Amino acid sequence: MAIWGLIAIEQALPRDPEKLPHVALVDASVRILRRRRWAEPLIDLLTRSNTDSVSAFKFNAADPEDLAPWKSSRVTAIGDAVHAMPPTGGQGAATAIIDADVLTERLHAAERGEATLVVAVHDSENDLRTRAAPVVRESLQPVDWIRATASPTGAFLLRTLTPLFAVGSAAAHTAAQKWRR
Repeated sequence: MAIWGLIAIEQALPRDPEKLPHVALVDASVRILRRRRWAEPLIDLLTRSNTDSVSAFKFNAADPEDLAPWKSSRVTAIGDAVHAMPPTGGQGAATAIIDADVLTERLHAAERGEATLVVAVHDSENDLRTRAAPVVRESLQPVDWIRATASPTGAFLLRTLTPLFAVGSAAAHTAAQKWRR
């Protein structure tokens, strides 16, 4: 079993991909990968997919410079409601869990009389802004790479430089192993 995902800029995709039948999504993904000269064994993974398990969705991201822009009150939001981020960073759920933990701690402080409820929420929101903004920025970095490699020049550089980076990485790994001995 293999799980695969295709992240592409909107211009590379068919119109309204989330409305396409499952089989058409696989076909569109295969066309994109063939245009980008991906290896056939990888493309075969897509063509052998259970098409009922294939779907498309757009992802959105919050502006890391404008998280929780509202005035603090007795009501707040955490997680994707404040700092939606694409799955490319793999940090959305963990950040939401930290949001909940921080908010809980601040609410406990208010319960103990160390702060008012609004101050506790305000402190939690301030923590969220400073902590989540860099995480959103980091999760957006792969999106920037995807956009940069979507042009013919970017695709050429990706195809050319990736094998060189792989060779360099392998050489560094081998050297590190020899150094440890």
